[in-house]
Amino acid sequence: MNQIEQVAHIDMRLISAIISAVIAITIAVANHFIIEPIKEWRRWKKQQLANLYYPVYSLVVARLISTKKVSIDKESFFWGSTDTFKIMDKDTLHELILKNSGYASMELLEAWSEYIGAFPTPDAKLTSQFISVLTKDFNQLKKEIGHKFNQAELETGIPDVIKDLRIM
Repeated sequence: MNQIEQVAHIDMRLISAIISAVIAITIAVANHFIIEPIKEWRRWKKQQLANLYYPVYSLVVARLISTKKVSIDKESFFWGSTDTFKIMDKDTLHELILKNSGYASMELLEAWSEYIGAFPTPDAKLTSQFISVLTKDFNQLKKEIGHKFNQAELETGIPDVIKDLRIM
């Protein structure tokens, strides 16, 4: 090999080593600053749904279903609980939200605070506000992580289970 071929050969090895190093560094930086934060954000959203929003939304919908007929008959929004199901008791709902309040949005915490702070009992407006914020937050979280969500509930804040009440 003549001298020019040796220099060209060394240059090619050097260039390929530099390209490999640049690619490795780019992948590491992208992983650290882009991919991992996105994965962590999705993990947090899933935890919010699993630890707070799924249980609370399910409990609220169950209570709404159980009181729907009474609300229609009275032509007024009725939000009660049944004595036969301790899990549907309002204290269970409050305990669940209190234990998992770190997963709640500020809007939900404010609506819940107003709801439980009403004396002697919350009126229909506060109840509707709490249910609306919960429903919107629940569907927004599902939308953000790519789960199936209800667009109408996201926009209106009214759960499908009580659409026929039309008084919220």
